[in-house]
Amino acid sequence: MASLQTEGLQLTDERRNEERFPSNVNVSRTLDRVSVQIAADTAVLTAVMTERSSDNVVPPRVSPVSQVLQLRGNQWRVSQVRLVSEARLNQIFR
Repeated sequence: MASLQTEGLQLTDERRNEERFPSNVNVSRTLDRVSVQIAADTAVLTAVMTERSSDNVVPPRVSPVSQVLQLRGNQWRVSQVRLVSEARLNQIFR
């Protein structure tokens, strides 16, 4: 698991290394099944992210993703991002 935290932002990637693309691969990402729930000054975005290598040599990777956004002043700011492997998610819900 990789995690990064700085003032106002926490990023957690729970995918195993072999479930991530190497840093030297050019990757495009798309989001499907996007849902946004808003309550007062907090919003939660959930989606399924598909990553594809530009050369299509590596098979696509699918990962559920969630983002928490908070309204500060008149701007929405991302405060938390979480990525999970689809295989791990399937283990949790079996």
